Amino acid sequence: MGNTPWFVDFVNIAVPWGEVLIGLGLLFGALTRLAAFFGALMMLLFYLGNWDIAHGYINGDFAYMLVFLSVAAFGAGRILGLDRFIEKYELNGQPLVDRYPRVRYLLG
Repeated sequence: MGNTPWFVDFVNIAVPWGEVLIGLGLLFGALTRLAAFFGALMMLLFYLGNWDIAHGYINGDFAYMLVFLSVAAFGAGRILGLDRFIEKYELNGQPLVDRYPRVRYLLG
């Protein structure tokens, strides 16, 4: 992986942008489940990429992955986030989640 310069360039751009977008999604509560899913995926990849079990299987990446999964499972964006307003947004007199039911899985 480190010998392919195009992949290193891609990762050097994708990881910081992914972290910023995940952070903004969680901070504002917009598309919370989607942001939490990709945050958990990123933490899983960091965990597997830094496989060091000398001090046990649980490290910070694994703990944060569990936090992201719990945020995704409980739908925390509906409490104080923008997801609450996105769900109530009406499109042609019909709420957005009634018109597009699959959007409900992305909002949290």
